[in-house]
Amino acid sequence: MKSVPHHAVLLHRDADLAASFVVRADGYEPRGDALVFLREDRVVHQVPQRWVAAISVHDDELSAREAVAAHRRTEVGGATIHVQESAPAAPRRRGRGGAATAVPAEGISIRIDEGRR
Repeated sequence: MKSVPHHAVLLHRDADLAASFVVRADGYEPRGDALVFLREDRVVHQVPQRWVAAISVHDDELSAREAVAAHRRTEVGGATIHVQESAPAAPRRRGRGGAATAVPAEGISIRIDEGRR
C-alpha cells in the first residue's frame, strides 16, 4: 500500500482567521482562486491561494507538524504586559487580625505593549 504524504501548508499572517495546517494528500493543484489538495483524485481540502506562503511535503506527520510549528514561531510577535498597583492593599481581614489581603481593582493599571517581527 502506497503511503500518502503529509503537506505542511504554511499561511501568511494575513490569512484571516486561518492558521497553518497539515493535510494528507497525494498532491495539490490550483483551481481558480483556490489551491485544492487531492487524495485519490478527490478534493480533501482547499484554501485560497493568496493565503499560502509555502507548502512542504513530508513522509511523516511529525516532521510536517514540526514545520508548521517552526513557521508559527517565526510569524508570532512578542507582547509584554505591565501591571502597576497604585493603591494600597484593601483593609480586608480574615477572622481576627491578619494582614491586608488584596489591592482593589481601581488601583490596578495594565498596559500591553505588542511587537511584531
